[in-house]
Formats: sequence, C-alpha cells, structure tokens
Amino acid sequence: MKLKISLLALVLAAPLALLARPDTASTALPNTPTADQTTAAKLVYGLLSDSRYAYRPRALDDALSADIYKRYLESLDPNKQFFRSEE
Repeated sequence: MKLKISLLALVLAAPLALLARPDTASTALPNTPTADQTTAAKLVYGLLSDSRYAYRPRALDDALSADIYKRYLESLDPNKQFFRSEE
C-alpha cells in the first residue's frame, strides 16, 4: 500500500518537476565588483597584509595550554557561581 502511494506521488510530481525552469534572464548577477566592494577589498587586504594585524605564531607549550585552560574555565562561569575554588 505504501509503495502504491509513493509511486502515485512520484507520477504526479514528475510533470511538475519537468515543467519548472529557472528564469535565468532575470536572476543573472553582474560579475564586476562595485566601487564599494573594490574599496572594501582594498581595505581588508591592507589590514591583513599589515604585520601589526597579522597572526603571530606562539609556541605550543605548557604555559600556553594553562592559559587557554584558565580562559576556558573563566568563560564557562564568569561570575564564579559554580567554580569557586582552584582545581
């Protein structure tokens, strides 16, 4: 019975799927950037290429691990309601 219902639904939906066509003429987007997009791209490139804003690599050691763990615990309970004592 379920197979018959599924086949009937497929037979009824197939013509609708075949008749549906995208309207490519009205949905075409321009491929050239606008003046605002060009300015934004230049600003982002300038910020990312400047060494003051670039990623500074740090050594992956026990001190960094302890700092990350401490910040993580502080972010879990910033008001110190649950984690009250040092572990």
